[in-house]
Amino acid sequence: MPEEEKQAEDSMQRIVRACKVLSTIIKIIFAVLCVYWVFTTCFMVYTVFTDPTGSSGGLDFLRIVLHLAYIAVIVALFVVINGMFTDVAKGQTPFAMVQVKRLRIISVLLVAYCVLDIAITSNNALLQYSGLNTGFVSTNENVIIPVNFSPLIAAAIVFAFSFVFKYGVLLQEFSDETL
Repeated sequence: MPEEEKQAEDSMQRIVRACKVLSTIIKIIFAVLCVYWVFTTCFMVYTVFTDPTGSSGGLDFLRIVLHLAYIAVIVALFVVINGMFTDVAKGQTPFAMVQVKRLRIISVLLVAYCVLDIAITSNNALLQYSGLNTGFVSTNENVIIPVNFSPLIAAAIVFAFSFVFKYGVLLQEFSDETL
């Protein structure tokens, strides 16, 4: 076997091993988060039904719905990212149209995450008007709603990477056709 082919094969084996390790780590983190989410959701529901004063009314149900939507977006992100690493760990090429679609799904999910983050932060700001003063309060008592632009920037970067991967797919198809 020529030296270049041996180096390429060794490099591919390292990539496959790294993807297997990353896939395992993602699954472990996901399992821990699932346990955490079950406990926090149960606690939120429990406090809604055991609060004798019922002080926050419909805001508690809104917080639970936002919390569940947030969990759904994070679960979808974990599933898609794990699928990417699992495919490569099985020896499939990362330059496939399925990976391009996954990258675009991730960018959409990151935008959804940003929107939910703003909604959750705004929900905390709504609680300030009921006299609880949770969240951020300025010195003149106006509500401050911080906006995290990191998920939007990450979504743009991931979307740009999807074009790079699509170009790689097209190059690979062109190369396969010419051989």
